[in-house]
Amino acid sequence: MSFRSAPVEVRDRVAFPGELLPQALESLRFLPEVEQAAILSTCNRTEIYLFSSLPADARLRAWLLEYRGISAEDVWPYLYQLTEREATLHLCRVAAGLDSQLLGEVEILGQVKAAVAAAKQAEMLGAELERMFTAAITSGKRARSETRISRGAFSAGRCAVETATRVLGSLGGRSFLILGAGKVAESTARHLRNKGADTVLVANRTHTKAQEMAEQIGGKALRYDQLTQGLVQADIVISSTSAPHFVLLPEHVAEAMRQRGDRDLFLLDLAVPRDIDPEVAHLPRVHLYDIDDLGGDLGDAAACRAAEAQAAEVIAEEEADIFWQWLRARAAAPGLESLRARFEQAQAAHVTRLARKLERLSPEARACIEDLARGLTKRLLHEATMHLKQELVQAQRAPSLPRSYAHQARVRRRSHEPNVSAPARAVAHHVGDRQEV
Repeated sequence: MSFRSAPVEVRDRVAFPGELLPQALESLRFLPEVEQAAILSTCNRTEIYLFSSLPADARLRAWLLEYRGISAEDVWPYLYQLTEREATLHLCRVAAGLDSQLLGEVEILGQVKAAVAAAKQAEMLGAELERMFTAAITSGKRARSETRISRGAFSAGRCAVETATRVLGSLGGRSFLILGAGKVAESTARHLRNKGADTVLVANRTHTKAQEMAEQIGGKALRYDQLTQGLVQADIVISSTSAPHFVLLPEHVAEAMRQRGDRDLFLLDLAVPRDIDPEVAHLPRVHLYDIDDLGGDLGDAAACRAAEAQAAEVIAEEEADIFWQWLRARAAAPGLESLRARFEQAQAAHVTRLARKLERLSPEARACIEDLARGLTKRLLHEATMHLKQELVQAQRAPSLPRSYAHQARVRRRSHEPNVSAPARAVAHHVGDRQEV
């Protein structure tokens, strides 16, 4: 689900803020269909990436409803699902800033890195999913270094400051209250200072973090029990915490408004799930904006980024293709291993039969025959290997070999039979005549 498919009030329902993410990944571990998983949860999207041997969409949707305590009617119309290369390309586009509300935004790449780090920490990341995220991160880095898509790009924090400027005019002499001390909050505070904001107050659940950020930007830290004082003083409140619930309630704002006289209060909520109860907007002289109100591309810089988007699209396509070539080659590995074993068994059997017919063979002569047999086997096996890899890489649609591989692994564990996969049988049949010759 993203800002393209759902409004912020729906995205709130499925978001996984920082403190919920480890537990959610741990919960996914117990779904039998899920082998690898990563969750990308930002203010504009919640996306769950899976690598699975079995169809997992039904079980995953049931898990989402139960874990977040929501009904199907609340979220079903807003969900999208992508598979195989489409899912890879989507992630590459996301990391490149091509699927952002603010085209070319600079924060999403760090959020993708954080998602893969959390999955790795939870031991939910295998070779396939980690390689796919690596492709996406490479796509993001290349898009920013090889194109100008991020030139003049607006982060959520900078866009919030631009909104404040439109509302208040000059920020000189103005007071701001920042709720939160994460990267978005810090970026917002720095942009406020650059725009000439006179006073920047910082409040955070962990007071030491608020103090650290306030020292870095030349602001003042407030304890949460001083929140009303900050609301009375500030001209604009910008909130961006990772709390899973509202941190600013109507009663907090109502108390502050009684002390503000006839001064209006502007609130900008950058968080998902939202930090500020939407009911606050019904209070007199209170103006509430959320992440969906900030708008997208702004000014000439946006036009420049849009012109660069086509080049970034090519990069995303290239990185997605590189990943799928790797995955297809990896999927062929069990078949090639089985094929090699079959060739070596056939080679040994032919040499043994020949040795029985020619009982007087000297050790030197037998060694020469074995060398010849190995050379022919290696030559034929190389040809078959190259043929299989080429077929997989050039396939118009990604084959379901990873699923077959995992299924065969389970069958082998149960039956202890030799590893003879379908790809091996197909290629062995293809070169059968030449093998006999």
